[in-house]
Amino acid sequence: MLKTEDFWATVIGLLALFGVWMAWQTGSPLAQMVGLNTAGLHWQSFATLFTFFTHKWDAVLLQPIAFSLFLAIPVIFLNLDLERFLIGFVALFLLALVTFAIAGWAGAARFELEPPVVALLLGLAIGNTVTIPDWMKPALRVELYLKTGIVLLGATFPISLLLSAGSTALMQAAIGTIITVGVIYGLGRWQGLSHGQAAVLGTGAGVCGVSAAMAAGSAVGARRQEIYQAISLVILFALAWVIVLPQLAMLLGLTPGQGGAWIGTSELADAAGMAAASSFGAMVGHAGAVIKAFTLTKVIG
Repeated sequence: MLKTEDFWATVIGLLALFGVWMAWQTGSPLAQMVGLNTAGLHWQSFATLFTFFTHKWDAVLLQPIAFSLFLAIPVIFLNLDLERFLIGFVALFLLALVTFAIAGWAGAARFELEPPVVALLLGLAIGNTVTIPDWMKPALRVELYLKTGIVLLGATFPISLLLSAGSTALMQAAIGTIITVGVIYGLGRWQGLSHGQAAVLGTGAGVCGVSAAMAAGSAVGARRQEIYQAISLVILFALAWVIVLPQLAMLLGLTPGQGGAWIGTSELADAAGMAAASSFGAMVGHAGAVIKAFTLTKVIG
């Protein structure tokens, strides 16, 4: 068990949660510093970005140190070269800074440039233009990072949000998600797709796009090309639906609540869905109602 990434992903997630809880109890700013990134900065000029890093240099410096301390434990038990892992991890961390900085650009949402998409594009560019050096390979533990992220993601979902939605709305959101995933998975298997590819496509379309496709791919053991294919399709359709869905909702005469819920169950990515919901909200003059209905079906579902 000590040689599996699944076990250590759970342990790291629990240690991180315990560390955050301790920081919160003592009033320490360490948890906020470790969780800081530029994805939500919405910067419009490089001066703004430079100012952010200038004022938050201590948090940026603390992050790789904290992450390295958490990851050093499983690295030792997995019999990896600790020194080379730490060197490669610092390089990965710098790439992560670039990724979040690009995703934090004010115009990134228009082009569906969420952090996973930016990371994928950067990885494709690097992997197809240069040879990955040997000193960096021990740090390329995609499964370990992704599984740890899934543990932490589950810990951030408040049960109170489910209770506040109400049983009828919760059931509608759940049914929409389950049917979407199930139908796409069934059609994929019927057409001869592998279990992994059908599962990744179904989850990517039915849950939350790129992030869901990556998480499902890890969970079902899908091949890398199957995950990349699903991500490409999610991005392609998400961009198209930003334009198409608001127009169709108007053509069908949907109310703000109906239109927001429909966009939430139809749009494949969170950022694109928010853009489509905002567009429809502006068309009908009730942006608040549209976005609430969108959030209920997209996030809670």
